[in-house]
Formats: sequence, structure tokens, C-alpha cells
Amino acid sequence: MKVLAIDSSGLTATVALVDESQTIAEYTVNYQKTHSQTLLPMIDEIVKMTETDLRMIDAIAVAGGPGSFTGLRIGSATAKGLGLALGKPLVSVPTVDALAYNVYGCRDIICPVMDARRNQVYTGIYTFVDSRRPSGQGMQDATRPSGREAPEAERPLETQAAGRVGKVPVKLPFGWSAAPVRNPRAGGLFEPAFQVLKMQMAISVEDLIRRLNNYNRPVVFLGDGVPVYGETFAAGLKVPYSFAPVYLNRQRAASVGALAIQYHKMGKYETAAEHQPDYLRVSQAERELAEREKNAPVVIRRMKLEDAAAVAEMEHHKLLAKPEKEWELGTFPHPNFAAITAVVDYVCWLGGHFTDAKDRRALFVAGMNRIHLQEHSLLIHMMEGTPEVPGLRRIPGVTVYLDSADDVDRDLISAIGVDGLELKELVAEYYRRGVTVFERVNTSLYSKRIVESLGLTGAIRVSPLHCHDTGDIDQFLRVTAQIAAQFAQ
Repeated sequence: MKVLAIDSSGLTATVALVDESQTIAEYTVNYQKTHSQTLLPMIDEIVKMTETDLRMIDAIAVAGGPGSFTGLRIGSATAKGLGLALGKPLVSVPTVDALAYNVYGCRDIICPVMDARRNQVYTGIYTFVDSRRPSGQGMQDATRPSGREAPEAERPLETQAAGRVGKVPVKLPFGWSAAPVRNPRAGGLFEPAFQVLKMQMAISVEDLIRRLNNYNRPVVFLGDGVPVYGETFAAGLKVPYSFAPVYLNRQRAASVGALAIQYHKMGKYETAAEHQPDYLRVSQAERELAEREKNAPVVIRRMKLEDAAAVAEMEHHKLLAKPEKEWELGTFPHPNFAAITAVVDYVCWLGGHFTDAKDRRALFVAGMNRIHLQEHSLLIHMMEGTPEVPGLRRIPGVTVYLDSADDVDRDLISAIGVDGLELKELVAEYYRRGVTVFERVNTSLYSKRIVESLGLTGAIRVSPLHCHDTGDIDQFLRVTAQIAAQFAQ
């Protein structure tokens, strides 16, 4: 199998032609030029030097992210264009996985770090383990299947007697390992298996250091984050560590290609049209846009005919069989829009009694504020009552669940029960006296989650909506007092 591999995820641009037995060609540039200037000429040069017909390759591999947003877009666009033109599948190789694969066979913790700015890094945690286990020989520590994420808390590994460092933080020369050494007399082919201990992620440097210390194993660092955070690692690490040498410490397309061949055999590939880079987090431009939209003033106005096209493009629920721009969910929506408009008109009319503003949004806000004050005055009336009609808190035999002394900011809904009556019986007693209430019980799919989250098995739900008046509430309180007097023990 032959693969063209591309990696432009960082400052380094690198291209390689790889098959299952060798790297046929690799072209790597880490210089002050944009990838849009270098990437296609590098591919062209490799193709010419190796006299390769790109129609004969089997797949195109690309570092799929994370990394520089611009670099990832350039690499992905190049790979997608070639894939579409040649009709070849794409293998998206996680950038950090490919970096770790540079130090093939290393049994220490491998930690690639790419500078993600804002004191964060793109990283992952990897190692290589033995794929062959002769009975009674070799390492005794258990390993996990390659490619599966292992638990973060690994048991400590004993160090070699020669050069023992234990738990003392020591900077080791690359290639020195404090891991157990296989019995050199144990023969046979040794094929290290690539193990993902922690999948690629964007985290703070401090969090990464904490995780690495938890492993209590020597660490090998590589990537463009090393010169940026080297001093921070030195200050915080409590385990031995080393840095990969210069010929291994940056992106290598050959590693991307080698991993891609393995992934392709496992069926992990996609069409050129399907491929998208994995940024792991939103770009700075997207963050700034979201912040601007968050702080932008909200303007409420009547919908006009010319707004219809924009509204049709908004995200909305739809039936699966309906076209994308179809908003109907089984009922004609125009009456619903009319009802909402009528509600907004009413609230604005109400607000006009308390403000001289003409702006529709200001009228709506003033109206909603008055509704809020009215509802909570009714809530206080329902809870405290009057000297003539006691409120729910003062009726013997009535329990107000989850009651709060704050009658201003508390929720408008209250939950009550009456001693001596099951909820269904209580609902029936209210109904006989001309009052409609509803039960909420944990045997109902509708109310199970909320009732149990409050630590209850059920309750009667009551709420003084602003369409009621104090006369309605007084009648409800009198009926409640009658029921409690008759049934409460």
C-alpha cells in the first residue's frame, strides 16, 4: 500500500510518500514561509523526484488536527482537492498521535506538546508496549490493547538499579529509560504496540503537569510547545523527563503516513468530501464573534414580509420527511404566530401604562416587570394570607414543600400536601369544592425527574398566575383550610 502524507498543522510543513516497508521520499520545511506557498510545490517536487504517478497511490493521509487553524485548513484543503481529483480516500491522522509516533518503540510516557496559546497546549499521552509476551519472561506490568485510552492513574514502575532516579525529578538524556528492561535472552520478533493513554486534548500546562506526575514514569517531550513551556515543565514536574532530539521533535509526514497505513487497514478512512479538520476548540475569530453577539443589544420588532427568507434559514425543528425550510410540525403554524404576536401586543400594552417609552422592546420589558411584581404579590398573598384568611404557611395540617423565606426571587410555583390525604384524594376533594389542582408524582414519566430531584414522591402543584386576583386566592385558601380541618390528623 502506498500513501501520500501531508502535515501542515504547525510551523513545519512536511510531505512524504510512504509504503508498508519504507519511506520513499520525505520533504520537510520549517522556515518563515506560509504553507500555501510551500505545500503544493513540495508535493510536486516529491512526485517528480520519485517519478510517481499519483493515480497509483492508494490513499492520501493528512494530519487532521489539532494545530494552527490556518495550517489545518491549508492541509485539509490540499488533501481534499487531491482526493476529489484522484478519487482516493482520505485518512485523517490525529496530529498529536503522529507526533508521538515519531519516537516509535519508546516505553516511557510520550508527551507531544503543541503551543495552543493562552497558557494551553494541544497534547496527548502515549507509550509503546510489548506485543509479544513469552511465558514467565519480560515485563510483569499489565498492558492494555493498543489504541484504547488507559486509566490516568498508572502504578509506579521500578527503575533500573544502574542510574536509579526513583521519584526525584531528573532531566534524562533522550533514549535513557527508567522502565523495566526485557530479558535480553528472550528471543523472537519484538514489535512495539502503540498505546494511547490519553487521547489528544487542549488543556492548560498546569493540568498537563499534574496528569504526568500522576503516572510516576519518565516522560519524553516533543513538539513546538517544548521551547515555550520548558521552564514551566522543569518547575512543576516531579518525574524524570527528556526532550526528543532535533530530528524527531517536530511534525514528520512519514509518521503520518505510517500511522495512516495502519488506520486504513482497520477501516478508518473517509471520502475527500467527508473530511473535516478537528480543531478541538473554536478559533479566536469565532470566540470574538460569539462575544460580540452575546453583548449585542436585542431589538424586538414586528416581523415583516422581507424577514421571511432569513427566518426560514434559522435553525428549527422539522419533520424528517419535510424539506429543510419547512417549519410545519403537523399543524398549520400561522395561528401559532398570531397567538404569540397577540401575547406580545398585550404585554406591550400593559407596559405602556408604566412608561412613556415608545420603543417596543422597552414597552415589553416594562410590561414583563409589572407582571413579575403582580405575580409575586399574589404569591405572598397565597403564602401569608390576611388576618381574615390565613395563608398556606398558617393553615394547620398543610405542608409547603421546599418553602423559602424569599418571596421575591423564589419560583412562582409551590408544592403542597395535606396531612391524612393521598394526593389523588386531595385532588378529588378540591374538585368537589369547585377548585382544580394537579398532582405531580414520581410514577409519572412527565414529572418523575423533577419530583425525585426535589427529594419528594409527589405533591400538589399550585401557582398564582397574574390572571388571578386576590379574590381567587382567598377562595382557594378557604377551600384548603376546610379540607385540612376535615382530614388532617
